[in-house]
Amino acid sequence: GVSEIGTTIAVSAVGHGSTPETGAGYVFAGTGSAWTEQAELTATDETPDDNFGTALAISSNGLNVVVGADEHSPDGTAWVFSSLASTHSKLTASRNPSTVDRVVTYTDRVSPTPDGGTVAFSSGDKTIAGCGSKPVAAGKATCSATGKKVGSQRITAKYSGDHNFLSSKASMTERVAPIATTTKLSASANPVRKGRMVTYTAKVSPAPNGGTVQFSAAGKTISGCGAEIVAAGKARCAVTYHAVGTQRIVAAYSGVATYAASKSRSLSEKVDQ
Repeated sequence: GVSEIGTTIAVSAVGHGSTPETGAGYVFAGTGSAWTEQAELTATDETPDDNFGTALAISSNGLNVVVGADEHSPDGTAWVFSSLASTHSKLTASRNPSTVDRVVTYTDRVSPTPDGGTVAFSSGDKTIAGCGSKPVAAGKATCSATGKKVGSQRITAKYSGDHNFLSSKASMTERVAPIATTTKLSASANPVRKGRMVTYTAKVSPAPNGGTVQFSAAGKTISGCGAEIVAAGKARCAVTYHAVGTQRIVAAYSGVATYAASKSRSLSEKVDQ
């Protein structure tokens, strides 16, 4: 018998074999007059005169072949031969590098396009929450994640395979940065009179969940204001000048694990008599 689908053809040879009339089947791939043998199919328990190959059919995807032997066992037997196609996974991220506060969508594209299966997404050796078994549709699966730690994360996507396609996996390095901040500096009075107190306020945006601010004048830390705690995004420093002149004030935010450090522009404070 002969069965053909696309560029794959299956042919049976009933009388072929070292044992009389055992038979065999052959799978070829190619086009036109150029065909290459891909596999020889034989019964797993061949016996003389079982006529292996009296019936033969190939599946629509070319990966499965059914071969029958009408004289095998009392009522005949059919064997199913399967050839799973290998796959390739390609993993990408919607943004890389990212920051700890941003949602990142990972996409695993599997080719050739499978007709089923799932993808498990993981960061390091831990499955990403909600992404342990994302279905593959039109050859791809996606996973959206946030709340990652600062640093480099190894992201892996593992395709499970299905009844026609083998499994595959892909990895990538996701670089996660802290949230960028800006620091603005203001003064309660400018100019200020000698001997009068002035309060400087450093406002950090977006408001971080910790950290300190160092206030300096002319490059030197202002006494008592070397590490003012940030609360609700602000830190303050009160100082009294005892000499006239101009002071260049700068506020430097230290940063924390999830928020980056930043420094204000210098503020020119004038001290009058």
